[in-house]
Amino acid sequence: HSKLGIALLGQAISTRMKKDYESILTECILDSLGMNSSVITLSTVQKVKLLQGHNKKGAVTAATTYKAFAPVLGLHSTPADMMKFLSANISITKNHISNVLDYTHNPRLKTKGNDETEIAMGWKINSVSDQGERMVWQSGMTNGFAAFIGFVETSHTGVFILSSKAKNTDYLGRELIRKLIIN
Repeated sequence: HSKLGIALLGQAISTRMKKDYESILTECILDSLGMNSSVITLSTVQKVKLLQGHNKKGAVTAATTYKAFAPVLGLHSTPADMMKFLSANISITKNHISNVLDYTHNPRLKTKGNDETEIAMGWKINSVSDQGERMVWQSGMTNGFAAFIGFVETSHTGVFILSSKAKNTDYLGRELIRKLIIN
């Protein structure tokens, strides 16, 4: 997973399609999933509703706008929209968008390290149980906010975390999934 690589890919897609990245994202993914509250550019109403972000020490911090890095750091979403995205990734019923999402879950590389993490298209993959179930997940952190989404396709189980504090949520998200799968 490379933030720079994803940002460059977003720019290349924008250049090729001769549209701004947010329009492409909205037309190709967000609209298909009914994610009407997920945007890169906040409206005046959305700016008022945006939670106040906090740094790692808990101090209030301003939200940051990401231009070139919008494909990797710039999406604002809501719990309702995150549930739609999570559902599309673990859905039993398949359609054109869930088929594309399924394709992105396939591992491409294995990381060097002891945790046996594999890398898919924008996702990380780890074993979650002795039965061979695998967790597909991703997380991110910006100035004042953090997020995690993860799921196990075979059990159609997943969680997401949206936090207004810039503190890593990986461990919490991964442990929640392990507890759901094991119990």
